[in-house]
Amino acid sequence: MTTAPAPKDRLELARRFTTALTSACPGSHADIQGSLATGGADEFSDIDLLWTVPRGRFGEAIGSSSAVIASVQPLLSFRIDREDQTSRTRRLIFARLLAVPLWWPLDLEVRTTADGAVEGPTVPQVQEWDPYESAAQNALATIKAVRRGRDDLAEALLTRGYERIDRPRPQTGVRDDIVHLSEVIGRERPHLLAFTTEIVTEAGRQLCGSAHDL
Repeated sequence: MTTAPAPKDRLELARRFTTALTSACPGSHADIQGSLATGGADEFSDIDLLWTVPRGRFGEAIGSSSAVIASVQPLLSFRIDREDQTSRTRRLIFARLLAVPLWWPLDLEVRTTADGAVEGPTVPQVQEWDPYESAAQNALATIKAVRRGRDDLAEALLTRGYERIDRPRPQTGVRDDIVHLSEVIGRERPHLLAFTTEIVTEAGRQLCGSAHDL
């Protein structure tokens, strides 16, 4: 498999996505959102995009979204938030990308201009939600919250990660609990092992020597 070329920076990659998404659906428009748009991004900021599509092309846009994303940067994983999988006017998509830093996932919100029922192709069926990948994302988000000084959020995220896979949290300290959760996920879901190994590495790099290095 050919390794995807690394983009020069996160903003360049975000712009590539907006161009591809806008071109993929006639009448649509994709925009950069959040801290990357305002210039307030830090090391841990996601790539947040909003893709607004015509009401009659909503199902088509959702159905093509993974291929469009992969045409810009190959996918490691593609998930649709379970909270709005049945909505006919909104989807929130999470994508992990090959050959980019761990902290550069794509969060894509797809919205339609429709106020009522969506016309055109049927909206795709609900995608299965893997609690183990969700728990791994919680572990990663915990590191981010700690580094941003949001300790209460970090505790909530880490506890929620254990709850997602129905495991008790050891309470041995934030860093060690992140490592333990990641190792459990890697054993139970071998296809996530590379991801959880990266999380363990980041926990050691980002939290070593801090009050959370317990």
